[in-house]
Amino acid sequence: MLAVAGYADPGVSQLQQLTFTGGGAWTPIPITGDPPGGGVSAVLDYARNRGIVFSSGQPAIAFPITGTPVWSYIGASQSLELRDYAVAIFDTEHDRSIYFGGYGQDTPTNYFGPFDDVWSFAASTSAVSLSALAFRAPVATSMWIRCRTATVRAPR
Repeated sequence: MLAVAGYADPGVSQLQQLTFTGGGAWTPIPITGDPPGGGVSAVLDYARNRGIVFSSGQPAIAFPITGTPVWSYIGASQSLELRDYAVAIFDTEHDRSIYFGGYGQDTPTNYFGPFDDVWSFAASTSAVSLSALAFRAPVATSMWIRCRTATVRAPR
């Protein structure tokens, strides 16, 4: 299992791998390049052998699952609005990642949301758009889904 941290402590890799053998252990994976900011949402794009990460207001960032780990921007200047902690899945049938909900932040102390919309990122064209199958979910649903996702912290 791979985990991507938003803002990592100095000297701690933002990419970690959990192995389940021998009792399980987190192992940092050294990675170079421009890392994502905080509040990340990540998915695995198996067809292209990469992870795709969105961070508030930044273009999509990818890293290879095998080979030399390096962050690289994909998707030109398009971003997923200003949102953190959106729930993300990869839809292999339609070759896209789908993002639901999340929160926004315009200053270090001012959060807004939760959001109740659905966005998609086309893996083949790197296009970000409000999903054609978008729906407005009740706020309680957005908060319930957010509460059901796990927050993984890097070991100290």
